[in-house]
Amino acid sequence: MYCAASRGLKMRFAKIQNTIIFFAVFCIISRECFGALVVEEKCLCPVCDKEIAVLGVVSFGSYVYEYESKYDLIFFPYDDPGFIWMCPHCGYAQAAKYFTVLSQKEKNRLKDFLSAKWKPASPNDISIKGPNDVSAIETRFNQAILVNKFLEKDDNFWAWFNRVLIFHYRKIDTEKAKTLAIVERELLQKNKGEFESPKKQRAYLLGEYNRLIGDNKLAQKYFYQALEADAVSEIRTLNTVLVVINFALFVLLLVLWISRGLKKETRIVCTIGGIIIFVLCSFSLYMMPKIIPHYENMNNYHNEIIYDRIKLLNTQPE
Repeated sequence: MYCAASRGLKMRFAKIQNTIIFFAVFCIISRECFGALVVEEKCLCPVCDKEIAVLGVVSFGSYVYEYESKYDLIFFPYDDPGFIWMCPHCGYAQAAKYFTVLSQKEKNRLKDFLSAKWKPASPNDISIKGPNDVSAIETRFNQAILVNKFLEKDDNFWAWFNRVLIFHYRKIDTEKAKTLAIVERELLQKNKGEFESPKKQRAYLLGEYNRLIGDNKLAQKYFYQALEADAVSEIRTLNTVLVVINFALFVLLLVLWISRGLKKETRIVCTIGGIIIFVLCSFSLYMMPKIIPHYENMNNYHNEIIYDRIKLLNTQPE
């Protein structure tokens, strides 16, 4: 009996050991042992229907929000140029999350357009060997820019995509990064782009891109504007206003309901409306303590980024 138990323990230990070895090898293949796990996978190009190799995400943690790309307010996986997916056969390139989002009409138009712009290449020619593989990175970026201009993407898309490009060009072509920062600055001044805290995040980015361009005084102005913008007070005010409006509507419906001479149908409508408004008001009051901490954490996170940039700004020459 003792031998059987001992053998069972050894088998379990062997399984655990094999799992650990497999995980370690998998992590090494996936680039990072203590970072986000990224692996190669297959997908069909939506334009030419040929199978291509792309990067896929296996897992990641909250640490990705501390990567250097946070200063451009872009986050994993777009801090990796490999997530601008590209087909070597037809030349279609796009950010991973938009890669398959094409109508049949767009597919047909792109097929015709790219056939005159791209000569089929080997997958090795466009694969990114490392962060310093400038040629492959620029090939993907140039094709993605070409495709998105052809698709006539709106300003909200470019307000995000420019930031992705700026982050990567900071390392491989600072002048191109500055040129893109000027374009991005114009979009932000027109209130383009989608943000959780628009006032704070746009002001921060205007500060960051003015700093990148070299206008330190204007950068400082926007950084302090971003610090003054308090997303927490805004959301608290909005919740309070919603509660007050709902309560006022509930009281109005209650007054109507108890009024004499009210028709049965109207009384039913007032009853249903009152119940709905009461539920909405209760839900707003219930969610407020849960929503506020989220915005407090987010506000503090962005303030840390802003303070970091103000410190950096103070070390730069005028």
